[in-house]
Amino acid sequence: PIDKMAPPPGYDPAALGWYSQKRTFKRKYLCVRPKYTAAKLEGIKRHIYKRKMEQLEEERERERKEREEAASKELDEGKRKVLEEEAAKAQRLAELKAKAETLRQE
Repeated sequence: PIDKMAPPPGYDPAALGWYSQKRTFKRKYLCVRPKYTAAKLEGIKRHIYKRKMEQLEEERERERKEREEAASKELDEGKRKVLEEEAAKAQRLAELKAKAETLRQE
């Protein structure tokens, strides 16, 4: 009969870090994962789900802010272009008026 507490042959628990400094097993059974009750497992799943949803919400919020910033930048650039065009028109108009004045004086 194989002892359940003994590691399988060729398996070095010390090399894998299963022993602490006092040379005792860190975990009683090497190959068995910890079992959770159904309620605790449900709580863990809910917690993971909540975290993922929070991350998604933060990502959506960040993307929305980026879109708003891009839109406001475009709006500012559009306003700036309109103002520059109006300034150029006013300058051209002033030049034409000055030319007309000089022609009238001649």
